[in-house]
Amino acid sequence: MTGFGAVMAGAVALYLVGLYRPAWAVAGLPLILMYAVGAAALRFVFLERRAEADG
Repeated sequence: MTGFGAVMAGAVALYLVGLYRPAWAVAGLPLILMYAVGAAALRFVFLERRAEADG
């Protein structure tokens, strides 16, 4: 999953949670952002390794 996809999935989930528990949505926002940044960073690492292996 790309970083953008992670942000979109997290945003939809937080939106749905926020309809019933607004405080949980606010508390969950940093976790979703950290997940998205981590997913984007891992994707970059895998692409960089593949580019280095190809020479």
